[in-house]
Amino acid sequence: MRSLILTVLAVCVVSLGSVGFASVAQASDADQVVIVDFDTTDVDGPIMDDLYGHLRRYVSDDASMQVSETGDISMSDLVLMAGCDPSEPACLAMLGDFVDGDRLLFGSVEQRDGTLTISMTLFDFEDVRVSREISEQTVRLGTNWFGEALEGVVEHFMFGKTASLTVTLSDEPEARLRVNGESVGTGSMTLDEVAPGEVVVMAMAPDGSEQTRRLALRHQQEEEVEISFDESVDSDIDAPPVAHPGESGPSLVPGIAVSGVGVASLIFGFVANSSLSSTEDDANDLVTQGLQDSSDAARAGELQSDMDRANTMRFIGWSGGVVGLGAGGFLLVRALMAQPSSAGSASATLSDERTLDFDVGATSDGVNAGIRFDF
Repeated sequence: MRSLILTVLAVCVVSLGSVGFASVAQASDADQVVIVDFDTTDVDGPIMDDLYGHLRRYVSDDASMQVSETGDISMSDLVLMAGCDPSEPACLAMLGDFVDGDRLLFGSVEQRDGTLTISMTLFDFEDVRVSREISEQTVRLGTNWFGEALEGVVEHFMFGKTASLTVTLSDEPEARLRVNGESVGTGSMTLDEVAPGEVVVMAMAPDGSEQTRRLALRHQQEEEVEISFDESVDSDIDAPPVAHPGESGPSLVPGIAVSGVGVASLIFGFVANSSLSSTEDDANDLVTQGLQDSSDAARAGELQSDMDRANTMRFIGWSGGVVGLGAGGFLLVRALMAQPSSAGSASATLSDERTLDFDVGATSDGVNAGIRFDF
């Protein structure tokens, strides 16, 4: 019975190790993305920390990419070293000589008149092309959904125009509509392929009067907005906070499950160690009294076999425990840090937010990891 239990536990530990090794192999095949410091103008540090955190999380969640390095150098520094025009793909390709990665993620953020203007570019060194890019996406500061809109901009960058919006004109069916400054037609309508982030909807009635609605959209969200030209309604109302459909953040269950396997493996290792100690004591007693006949010799062989087996099980248990607890801890930290940001004003929420960033990435030289706590 004891042998059966040990065998089952060994299979569990080996399976966990196989999954871990497969994950490492998959990570090594992913493109390494270097995120350099963005060019910023009058932007508060907590806002940039929040933006970088979203970028690292979404890039790492993409199976084809893995964050290799972040910060420590800006795009301006790289261009200065290369001595070329960053608007040219050939110049961006040259920057690969100065960074350890397959892709380069850079951008700019400017704060002016209470509004952030964000641009981001992801350049692929191997294909010598821009694989993702957004330009001059705006997010107004001080709204109760600033955090949602900022994360939505990152989702726009990573996934494209994936949201949809239904606009209902309750009392001016002939009003013309503009979404984020672009004319989209006349009357109530449903718009697909809307960019996540801050969305500004403006309706202009035939008599020239206007109504504006601002709201935040997220990846694959479907939202409805009703616009009335009633004079009692404010012409520029911030929508209430919106939540990502069905999103409650990454589950803690995988981390807890893997940590549980790690604890079970450690217990298994200690049981095997206890068995090894007991068998060693029996072997020492046998050696002390001497081998009297062939039965003692056979007994000595059995004890040696038991010790070898217990030693192997001890190694498997302790190794699996270390791997399980390490992997489970990483999954738990990542899930906790990736919970959706709460809505609130930028000045209140971001300035007071304490953040913990945990990065693990593979490079051509091995694996790097880092933890940063801002408060």
